[in-house]
Amino acid sequence: MSSRFIPHCIAAVLLSACAQAQQPVGEVFATDATVHGSVQMSSGGTKVLSGATVTAGDAAARVKLTRGGEVRVCRGTSLVVSASPNGRELMLAIGSGAIEADYRLEASADSILTPDFKILLAGPGTFRFALRSQPNGDTCVQTRASNGASLVLSEVMGDATYQVKPNERVLFHKGHLAEAEANPPEDCGCPPPAPSEIAMPKPATETTQPVLAAATPQPVDTPPPAPDPNKVQVEVESPFVFRADDIRPIGPPPPAARESLASLPAVPVAEALPPAVASVVPPAPSPEKKKGHFSKLRAFFAAIFK
Repeated sequence: MSSRFIPHCIAAVLLSACAQAQQPVGEVFATDATVHGSVQMSSGGTKVLSGATVTAGDAAARVKLTRGGEVRVCRGTSLVVSASPNGRELMLAIGSGAIEADYRLEASADSILTPDFKILLAGPGTFRFALRSQPNGDTCVQTRASNGASLVLSEVMGDATYQVKPNERVLFHKGHLAEAEANPPEDCGCPPPAPSEIAMPKPATETTQPVLAAATPQPVDTPPPAPDPNKVQVEVESPFVFRADDIRPIGPPPPAARESLASLPAVPVAEALPPAVASVVPPAPSPEKKKGHFSKLRAFFAAIFK
């Protein structure tokens, strides 16, 4: 082999390695996500290369993998995507946040890194799981019912391991596998949408109100409204001056208009009423006067001289 052929071979190998390293890992579909690192712009969306960071905004971002399947980045979460030279193995890394994955692996293995754990996904198998990492170290791992393989967790600073089987949900407190809580109440996936994203309910249609029995309304003594301390009230004092000269004599009222009797409408004649029956009431008897002592003497002397 000539010496001039060797540099050409080396250059071809380097170009081939660079071409394999720059293959897109996936394509991002989102409304307000940001991507940092090596990207390729296309008509369909943004293709990310190995080492890129995808940060979701107020809505979740979807990374459609080139090899098949997808990873959903929950809102407010940053995901670093790195790939092996052949593109068959991925390493995903998150700080605090949540992701959801749905893809299938053949004879390869993926790994996920959090600040406290390393999660191994060994194929072949179908992986449908959710992962959430909190700033205090609490890590929640949940495999869906359709998940067909196990997830093996190991501590970054230890040798302990834990296997999460299909259709399980486990919460590891404070970044320790020994403090595992099975079946926590909350889901490990993306949190519910923000209140601003929830559609407002439509106003209810007009319905007929039931008719209540009639009742006499009772008067209600409504107390006067309390004065508003923020409302500015203005009071004006104005002197009242009385002057006798300013009083004008009031003249006689204008004569009322007189109408002739002919112009007035005729008054209908009322029918004669039957004569009233007079009732005779007998006079009340006068009470008898009682005779006093002097009346008796007067009657005695009158009888003597009679």
